[in-house]
Amino acid sequence: MSHSTDNAPRVCLVGVFPPPVHGMSFVNAQMRQRLDARGIAPAVINLSNATLDRSPSARLRRLAIVRAGLREFVRLRPAAVYMSVSGGWGQVYETMFCRRARRANARLFLHHHSYAYLDRPHAVTTRLVKTAGDDATHIVLSEDMANRLHHHYGCRHITAISNAVFTEPVAGRVRPGLRTLGFLGNIAPEKGILEFLGVHAATKLRAIVAGPIVSKRIKTAMLAGVEYVGPKYGDEKRKFFDDIDLLLFPSKYSHEAEPLTVLEAMAHGVPVIATPRGCLPDIVAGGVVPAGKDFVPIAAEQIRRWGASPEEFIAASRAAMNRFHELQRGAARALDELIRQLE
Repeated sequence: MSHSTDNAPRVCLVGVFPPPVHGMSFVNAQMRQRLDARGIAPAVINLSNATLDRSPSARLRRLAIVRAGLREFVRLRPAAVYMSVSGGWGQVYETMFCRRARRANARLFLHHHSYAYLDRPHAVTTRLVKTAGDDATHIVLSEDMANRLHHHYGCRHITAISNAVFTEPVAGRVRPGLRTLGFLGNIAPEKGILEFLGVHAATKLRAIVAGPIVSKRIKTAMLAGVEYVGPKYGDEKRKFFDDIDLLLFPSKYSHEAEPLTVLEAMAHGVPVIATPRGCLPDIVAGGVVPAGKDFVPIAAEQIRRWGASPEEFIAASRAAMNRFHELQRGAARALDELIRQLE
């Protein structure tokens, strides 16, 4: 049992919260909202330094934020701790929080968002899992993630909750034909922007690119042949999905797991062609380019087939929506059970 006092919070959320908005910070904010809605009112220790900057000075600011967070955590002494798990060296900080949670006999819930340490075992993750202890609950995004976490690290208590449960309800529609390609995300080589441009050049379809340019290798002039609309959030992002018929997601990003962008596209009735990173082979309705194969010619050929057979494309659009709703229903049940465990 926890040693927390009567006025201590039942639950403490530890991790990065917006800004900036990315997959992990968005899910953390959603968890806070879900707990608030259940009357739990969690304490929050925000480890974000409000930037995507990875410079030495930004890392020093993050270290100061973590130190302050650890002091606050000791003061709070919560009964349960929900913490998002970083994909790299941030796990060193998270191990510190796990150690303090164990000392306070707090129940630990660790939410995993990266495949970087699931493709192969990493020593820093081994230390994190060992420090969290055998009784910790590990939250993953798919059964494949669960199997890998158990295989590499011996985790015993694992629950799978798709990110589909955190996407907002939308009125999706079946696309009647394929006219416009879309790319949404950080514009960088590892996220597949060069492959997207290659497919656009091969198919000559209208193409819309949305997102911040985060790579010094990518210049605005490289996007001259497409409609570059910059970062999109909220209503503008919904309009982006309304304006496209197919999302290309050629990511090579090592941390890729279950990207919200793909789920949001499917919810709108937009099929997806993706690389087989992370959970994508399990969730994508549209097509996954086999590992080791060149994305551009395979995606371009699929697009030509859909162009020649509108009925097949309509079926792919309908399948995208159906698959999203299937994931969302299963995840809603799993999330409800997790919140009951946190209460």
